[in-house]
Amino acid sequence: MITYNLLYTQFVSGENVDETRFYFQNDPAQTEHMLGYLPQFQQPYWIGDCDIPDGTQFMTAAAMFNAPVFDGQSLASRWADVVLIDVGGMPVMDWLAQL
Repeated sequence: MITYNLLYTQFVSGENVDETRFYFQNDPAQTEHMLGYLPQFQQPYWIGDCDIPDGTQFMTAAAMFNAPVFDGQSLASRWADVVLIDVGGMPVMDWLAQL
């Protein structure tokens, strides 16, 4: 199980988190959402264009995790409903094993 604090801490460190996919368990369509971290950019944290037209970028992990872009709520406030599909492009169990 990946806790909010674990994922948030990994995003702050920027290690093995780019292309993280998830959905909200209370979404019957299980719409996939993407976020990630690309250190080569001035605003390295991003949320994909599936949530915001053309996507959006943030300076910090805190700004990204607290942005109200998921039906007017933040990832932090909706964490209880998050189902991670993969983290850093890896299946969740593989990602956990490499920590």
